[in-house]
Amino acid sequence: MRATDNHLIIHKPEKQTFGQRFGNRAMTVFFWFIYLYLWRPALFLVAWFFGVQRFSKIMIEQEGYRSLFKLLGIYGGIILLIGLLLESWSLYNLVRFRGKENRRLSGRTVSPDQVAEHFSVDPDSLQHWQQARFLTIHHLPDGSVSGVEVDHSI
Repeated sequence: MRATDNHLIIHKPEKQTFGQRFGNRAMTVFFWFIYLYLWRPALFLVAWFFGVQRFSKIMIEQEGYRSLFKLLGIYGGIILLIGLLLESWSLYNLVRFRGKENRRLSGRTVSPDQVAEHFSVDPDSLQHWQQARFLTIHHLPDGSVSGVEVDHSI
């Protein structure tokens, strides 16, 4: 495998189960319908501008503009609430981590022998793999290492 190849599982939809593909597509369609539903008042406004009579009947005769303004107020309030929540979270983090350059805790140091023992591999092989520029590690479903290929051609 070359370093420029990108073989992430996200680029291999054939690796997904039928249920995963179906669920992904169903959620996409569902949220597109919600998105279009939210744009419905604006679409009616554009239709009215171009002379479609249904908009005139709904928005003017039946006073639909009142519900449009009410809906825009609700949307504006939700957007304002989300903005305030994000700003509050930002200020909280600013106060909490002020003066700390590195917020992350450093992990404990482990020896190559401990790594080899954890993955059930030979320590000499592990050292050889750590010095290689490119290698491919194959895993079993339980996460254990099933094989390693060192690519010397690159």
